[in-house]
Amino acid sequence: MGLMRRAGLVAALILLFVVGNVAQSEAASFSAFAQQRQVVYLLVSSSVYEPLKDRLGRWIDDVEKTGFEVTEKVITNESASEIRTLLRNTPNLVGCLMVGDIPYVVYETTYEQPEGVSHSETFPTDLYYMDLDGVWIDSNKNGLFDGHKGDVAPEIWVGRLKASTLSGNEVELLSNYFDKNHLYRVGALTLPDRALMYTDHYLDYYTNELTPETVYALKSVYSEVVKVAYPQKTSAEDYLEHLKQGYSLVRLLVHSGGFGHYFGNQTDGKVYGRDIKALDPKAFFYVITSCGDFDYRQRDYIGGWYVFAESRSLLAMGDSGVHDLFVVLAKAFFPRLRSEYFGLAYLRYLQECVRENARVDSVHNGIMIGDPLLKISYNGPDADLDGLSDRYEVSIGTDPTKPDSDNDGLTDYKELKLGTNPLNPDSDGDGIKDTEDSHPLDPVPENASKLIANAEEAVRKAEEEGRTQGLDLARQRLEAARSAYGSGEYDTAISLAKEALELAEKATAPTTTIEQTAALPAEPDWLKLNWAYLIGLAVIIVIGIVLVARKLRSPASES
Repeated sequence: MGLMRRAGLVAALILLFVVGNVAQSEAASFSAFAQQRQVVYLLVSSSVYEPLKDRLGRWIDDVEKTGFEVTEKVITNESASEIRTLLRNTPNLVGCLMVGDIPYVVYETTYEQPEGVSHSETFPTDLYYMDLDGVWIDSNKNGLFDGHKGDVAPEIWVGRLKASTLSGNEVELLSNYFDKNHLYRVGALTLPDRALMYTDHYLDYYTNELTPETVYALKSVYSEVVKVAYPQKTSAEDYLEHLKQGYSLVRLLVHSGGFGHYFGNQTDGKVYGRDIKALDPKAFFYVITSCGDFDYRQRDYIGGWYVFAESRSLLAMGDSGVHDLFVVLAKAFFPRLRSEYFGLAYLRYLQECVRENARVDSVHNGIMIGDPLLKISYNGPDADLDGLSDRYEVSIGTDPTKPDSDNDGLTDYKELKLGTNPLNPDSDGDGIKDTEDSHPLDPVPENASKLIANAEEAVRKAEEEGRTQGLDLARQRLEAARSAYGSGEYDTAISLAKEALELAEKATAPTTTIEQTAALPAEPDWLKLNWAYLIGLAVIIVIGIVLVARKLRSPASES
């Protein structure tokens, strides 16, 4: 019995030793995993990197505060294949944001519409970068992929910010986007905590099955879901009116001709990219089923304007081809948004589609425009409807009941986006209100402009007064000052304008011919110089006359 107890005790000690080592090993493994931060690649086109550098740095800071590690790379002439290899060889990579014109690949396929009538199409596919271990095939060697084999499910998410094909300045559009993005991340921007489900009247699966499933899934994320679908009347006009009302997320199901949306059988109006741009919708996020609307090769593609509109838009997802994305497995995507950021929810959704063999063809033409690391967040009410949450306005000292706290003509939100002070009507102190100041953050341009105006007035005054002597040089300096100002060389413009002003003020009237004659030394006065000689000559003449007269009188006297 004693032997049995000792054997049991030994076994127990051995078991404790083994369990302890296993636990210690697992703890070490967990600790090592925890120390491996998830990596996000930021790829930026060299054509936009320098002017965006500060905003990109701010975005990196915002992202890294949420626990990610950002690796940044400027893309110059790398090919799509080289970029894919770069992503594949990056440890702990979870996703990639591409900014500017980053290379893309094109996929070609065929489809039947209606049944029995075959069509071919091409579309850009970012799945090429997301699926890092699949095999991509170009069977006819025409530079377009037409096959995809192996494990076709994606391993990472990819989002794009592509604005070069939109009307307007690419850098300004991207800059504005990153300003909106930052304000959303710090809790400044807010919209009602609700979603819009808008289904054009298909009277089939989309209306009768997909719409109610999606509404049910969205209710797990939002406190309110507004549904517009048959038998309600749907139209382009009605849809645009809804976009004015304010939603965190919009889910749209509508036909497309590749240009945008058309409602009904092209009978109830159309919505183009320019309409979204002009409207500036009140929504943050969009999930859109509308064929070809995210083909970012196309001029003013509507998917782009859903993101690059002025004030609130942050992310949009949809199709670059005709294969409808997000028309299956609504429950596999929307509920994830309660806790996951969009990129991760999108990745998991695509993986689920592949796993269940559900509309896998649509996975190839899925495109995400915007920052995939954004999450749904309700930042509270907005009493003055200026786009800023009341609690954020209180935190920075602005008036949550007034859209324009400093009464300078710019809303508080506009000023935060511009970087001006919403509590100071003249942020740079140059004497010009922010709303009238073309450079509200820098007094130097305005000072240069004032000096140029002063120099112009001095030149004009000199011309009116006829003081043209030396004025040509003043005009030359003034023209050079204008050129420097137009090039943004404000310090140089100030220096040249000062010279022009000084030269104009010193200009004199030209010397006339009469004045020149008067200015010459006077001719010597001959009389003054020779008066003594003249007097002497006169005396001699007088004496001579007297003598002659006497001589003439002498004979007469003698006779």
